[in-house]
Amino acid sequence: MSRKVETRAAMPIAASLQCSGSDMLFHYIQISVFLLSLVTANKVSMWNFTSEVLGLGLHLQKLASNMPYKPDLLQPQHNIQDLNLYDHLARVFCICIVHNFQNIKKCAVSEEVRWLMCGLVCLEHDEWEGTLATIQEKGSKAGNDWVNGKESSQFFFPGICWECSFIPLDIWNAGDSNSNLIESVHFDVNREGVHCTLLGGLQRAQLFDALKMKTLIVSQVLASNIDSDWNRHTKTMVLRRRTRPDTSENMYNNLKHKANSQHCVLSVKDEKIDCYNKKLLKSLNTLAKAEKAVVAKEKQLSEEQ
Repeated sequence: MSRKVETRAAMPIAASLQCSGSDMLFHYIQISVFLLSLVTANKVSMWNFTSEVLGLGLHLQKLASNMPYKPDLLQPQHNIQDLNLYDHLARVFCICIVHNFQNIKKCAVSEEVRWLMCGLVCLEHDEWEGTLATIQEKGSKAGNDWVNGKESSQFFFPGICWECSFIPLDIWNAGDSNSNLIESVHFDVNREGVHCTLLGGLQRAQLFDALKMKTLIVSQVLASNIDSDWNRHTKTMVLRRRTRPDTSENMYNNLKHKANSQHCVLSVKDEKIDCYNKKLLKSLNTLAKAEKAVVAKEKQLSEEQ
């Protein structure tokens, strides 16, 4: 079973070798020092499908076992061969926060407990154990099951909180915190068909890859501006035409547009919260003045009696 899970998780790594001509390197295993690079893996963002995550850990464990003995970069008192699969995951793996927040919304708990769950996605947390205890207490069975499930996985909490992981801070901040890019690619390829047979799915995927590569090649060839002379004799009218942006640029622009839209929505909510806070503060001041007036009046009446 572990061999099957490891093979399933290693398929994208093998695909990178086929596409780029170079294998994916993991810094803490194969490099002597940490460097930020496009061809090396310091941080892997994905949703917590247990089989894929454990398969990645098994693959890293096998990769480390084939390397010469050397101390771990992050824990020099241990060799990389001594790390278990969860130790390996704590050095490269993080949870997609978008999927995490979506699942938290589906939990049968109060809004207060949901905010506590979302607050665990952070760099550092001052009241980690206390927050987990509060989620279990106020979330009743659903909150208790949520905490127990995440703790039993052994990779979830290090995947959402930098303090619980061994990923360097610069790499944690530089890496993606979501899997939106790959999800957009999934949506793109799913338009070729879903619920296909194994052979039909492979053939459709091969055709999709071939067409995508042709599109990218054409986009690169025609990337420069094309000058069209409408009047070859006078050369007075020139049309400068640009090719359409490639798929990656489209996805980037779409994600940027969504982020800006969400920022606008949050800004409006922040303004409402600020307005309510001002009203609440004003009411509290009025109440304090009224209480002082009542105390003064009672004192005056007691003196007159």
